[in-house]
Amino acid sequence: MRDTGIYIGMGQLVGRDQSKTVRVTEGASKVVDGPPSRDRDGTASPIAYFLIDCTGLDDAAEWVAHIPAASYGSIEVRPTR
Repeated sequence: MRDTGIYIGMGQLVGRDQSKTVRVTEGASKVVDGPPSRDRDGTASPIAYFLIDCTGLDDAAEWVAHIPAASYGSIEVRPTR
């Protein structure tokens, strides 16, 4: 992401109700609306996040599928305020 220039840094996130979740299984990405189901009760929090400059949530979800963590967990995608 840094090599392409879309990586920016950090910022404030909007509510989880405006997010998408990306999972990659056997090389295929799946995108669903909302936070990961196991997190809907608010018991889990993100360990880290990326701020990237994309044209929208769908574009961001495509980039997120390239993050290695998507292969063994899920990654929530949200717009900034």
